Amino acid sequence: MNAFASRLSSLALTLLLGVAASAVHAADKLNVLFIAVDDMNADLACYGNPVVKSPNLDRLAATGARFANHYVMPQCTPTRAALTLGTTAALRVMQAGSPPVPRGLWAYRVDAAHALIGGATSEGGNVFQWLRTTLKLHDPATLEAELAALAPDSHGLTMLPFLAGERSPGWAGDVPATIHGLTMATRPADIVRASLEAVAYRCALIAELLGIHVGEQQLIASGGALRNTPTWCQILADVIGVPLVLSAEPEATSRGSALLALKALGVIDNLDALPAAAGVIFEPSLTNFARYREAIARQKALYGKLIEPA
Repeated sequence: MNAFASRLSSLALTLLLGVAASAVHAADKLNVLFIAVDDMNADLACYGNPVVKSPNLDRLAATGARFANHYVMPQCTPTRAALTLGTTAALRVMQAGSPPVPRGLWAYRVDAAHALIGGATSEGGNVFQWLRTTLKLHDPATLEAELAALAPDSHGLTMLPFLAGERSPGWAGDVPATIHGLTMATRPADIVRASLEAVAYRCALIAELLGIHVGEQQLIASGGALRNTPTWCQILADVIGVPLVLSAEPEATSRGSALLALKALGVIDNLDALPAAAGVIFEPSLTNFARYREAIARQKALYGKLIEPA
């Protein structure tokens, strides 16, 4: 055997021994399958969400290792959203640059570096006030107690609260309001509770378009309609699935404008330099969130039958 053939044989033997050794060592090692997905949060059954059905992931989580804590650094998803609910309602987030605007929403510049993206509804406190006047309801304290005593979506009603037409997200400006499901057992408080929930469902549709996910952000809320109706604050927190922080600032919009002016003039370095006063925090209930998901589906179905073209 010449030298080349001898070296070739030695190399082949070395490779064979290496493969055999690798097979032996591989048998001693654990098989690890690491699954990573992008743009997905913990809205899964294995993390306690009663709405999302994920049996395969649940089975993997039950037989494998499930992360109980995770820490991320948001890059494009805002951690807070602003909800204003006075005569009408608006839900907005501020983002850097010129982000794309989801269909049904709008955007305008805050300054050279930021844009405000959001949606506004024609319905808000005006619906509540119309009901109080038309139904000749009790004094505010008594009505609030009655509304708080009603369970979520327990009235059997589905409402499109478009007394003044619709803006975001469908922009059907000339549509009327609709209440479906009225019976002889329906009481005034049922209609009011259904109306407050219906307005919250429209806000939830905007929140979804803005990328607000269950448990991941906060709503910083302001407006006289919310300050005077704590039950509505809890409804909104449960419907959208995030904590609602009721601002203690009496003039939140004017304060925000003043902060932007101070930053533009160089008086403050950033908008967090003068934090706003926070009031009561309303934590969401996942049980109520699940119930409201079904109610939102009913509202969408009614909207599709009466408003969207076939």
